[in-house]
Amino acid sequence: MMENRGVDFILVHGLVTGTGGDVIGMRYVHAWVELGNIVIDTSREMNTPVIKAKNNYYEIGKIKASETKRYNLKEVADMVLKYKVYGPWEIKATKEELAYEKTLT
Repeated sequence: MMENRGVDFILVHGLVTGTGGDVIGMRYVHAWVELGNIVIDTSREMNTPVIKAKNNYYEIGKIKASETKRYNLKEVADMVLKYKVYGPWEIKATKEELAYEKTLT
């Protein structure tokens, strides 16, 4: 059995609005971790993790709670086993995101 040992990290998949680079202004599916009211974002494009207050992170990324899916440790393990990928599992890519991905190939 998996234990959190009192730490309630939550993996979140959600739609965000890009704030820089090639994705500025674009809505796309993103992932981050929440620990209480703190967000930890370790995107591969960043050299160091971003750690922000949850309300500030949601405001900057124009994130709506209704457009997120939240997973505890057991749910993450179950979804990885089911889908064989790290996500996103239940949120579909936007048309903007799909069009952008085509430009990368």
